[in-house]
Amino acid sequence: MRPRVMLVEDYVPIRRQLCATFRGVLDIACFDTIAEAEPHIAERWDGHILDRRLPDGDGIALAQRILAQDPAASIVLFTGDPPEATCDEATRHGIVYAHKTAGIALLKQMAATWVRAFTPARTSLGYSDRLAQLDSMLTMREREIILLRYEGLTRAQAARRLAIGESTHRQHVTDLLRKTGFDRLAQLIAWLNTGKR
Repeated sequence: MRPRVMLVEDYVPIRRQLCATFRGVLDIACFDTIAEAEPHIAERWDGHILDRRLPDGDGIALAQRILAQDPAASIVLFTGDPPEATCDEATRHGIVYAHKTAGIALLKQMAATWVRAFTPARTSLGYSDRLAQLDSMLTMREREIILLRYEGLTRAQAARRLAIGESTHRQHVTDLLRKTGFDRLAQLIAWLNTGKR
């Protein structure tokens, strides 16, 4: 089983390129339009890749509807629009932005994050039971941060990998510590490994 990703992209060559790039890594469901994708937004998706300009509307508007259904949704706005026209607006809504001409590398990073978040402990981390205890209270982004920090990435490295600012990373860490009752992220990770607080 692989992470399920919703791809909403009307340009066939881009769809083919993404499907070929992530074959065997992600299960991608492709939709040409917002109208086609809309009935499926309540389904469980591990990630979303949305074009900004679609024949029947704006990808950011679709992203907002997805976030209204699932505030923890992981969304990449994959667009050909100039960065200055889109990046700030996407970031304001908590959406990762990737430009089509140079964004495949970022999408590969996001795909790797979705894969790690999809099968965190069952395969490599060995703390699935304890992580499962926290699962209902953590957002997808908070789980991603735990996994990246567990792998030894610094705050700055984890923020870059997730395409978020360090202050946003700090806020996610603050939120997850508040939810779990730990004082520091290192304590939480140690508990996940050993079961000892």
